[in-house]
Amino acid sequence: MSVQNKLQYKTNAWLQIYASEENKDGLIIEDFFNKKRFEINNSIFPQILSFCTKFKSHSEIVDFIKNEFLLSKEDAEAILNELIKYNFLITKSSACYDAEEKTRFWKRYGWNEALDYFIAIKDYPFLDYESIQAKRAEDGLMNKYIKKDPVPSIYKKYKNSKKISLVKDYSSMDNVDLRKLLIEKVFDYKASSDPLSKKQISDVLFNTFGKTGTVEFELQGEFLLKNNPSGGARHPIEAYPIIFNSEIKKGIYHYSVRDNALEEISSTANLDQIKELIYELKTNPMFPIKMVIVMSAIFPRSMWRYRDPRSYRVILHDMGHILETMKIVCKAFGIKTYYGHGFHDKRLGKLFNISGIDEAVLKFAVLG
Repeated sequence: MSVQNKLQYKTNAWLQIYASEENKDGLIIEDFFNKKRFEINNSIFPQILSFCTKFKSHSEIVDFIKNEFLLSKEDAEAILNELIKYNFLITKSSACYDAEEKTRFWKRYGWNEALDYFIAIKDYPFLDYESIQAKRAEDGLMNKYIKKDPVPSIYKKYKNSKKISLVKDYSSMDNVDLRKLLIEKVFDYKASSDPLSKKQISDVLFNTFGKTGTVEFELQGEFLLKNNPSGGARHPIEAYPIIFNSEIKKGIYHYSVRDNALEEISSTANLDQIKELIYELKTNPMFPIKMVIVMSAIFPRSMWRYRDPRSYRVILHDMGHILETMKIVCKAFGIKTYYGHGFHDKRLGKLFNISGIDEAVLKFAVLG
């Protein structure tokens, strides 16, 4: 018996199989560990992979293929060799299997989805943008994407909503000693008992989320510039202020970047009801809540251009930049802040009529 016949094989645990969008009869097999994607028209592959979820001997697999699909032994051998060649079936000496064994504790602690994501983005291959070949490849991809889908809008708007125009003061931070704000402790002052002024709310929203300019991308069109960096200038983060104690009337709003205005979603805002959705507010913060800013991400803005799983990381980086900017800006204007993520995703998203799929809540900030 040959060495090959003595080996045992099982299905690569890092495979995902789904229907091809471009070929109605085709399937996509994606190997997240090896960062490869295959389109196949052979419908028997999934059945074989299902049979091999546990280690099987070479002869067992050949016999299964031969008997299940009425094939000759030679044809069955050829199919098995193809599955092995492309790492659809692996041995115990495979790096795929080694990773599967080493990451079992992820699943033991309930991190199944996080594990899939980690493997999908680990060592992800990227274009070398210093090369002319990368530029050509990039242009080719952008042309392909544009033909298939329109570029997502850089602005979100609520149709027919009442608007409250805000102040756009480019000089509001001119006399601020940024070094002092960065060096001193964040929570080193008492919250004022006065309501938030319209000017304060305007300055916080504009300096944190507002449009400061635009940039033009070839093929893709116009994108926004803001005080915060964003991967590819996609700026996926949206802000939803919920106002309780301010010169501006109580209510639930969306901050319109295009108009630098508040778009009214609801004319009422009950703090006790909001605490049921953002349950972290029941015990925190330790100061009176004047306003809550809920922040979401519109995923297609980033996904349209960056079609690899690692791009989700960049959205979280964007959020981190925004939180730090808001912290500094609020401190400059004597506003206390608290940040958290303890909320009921679906119910809170419903408050702003967002699906939780193409747009989802990621974080909230409390101003006092």
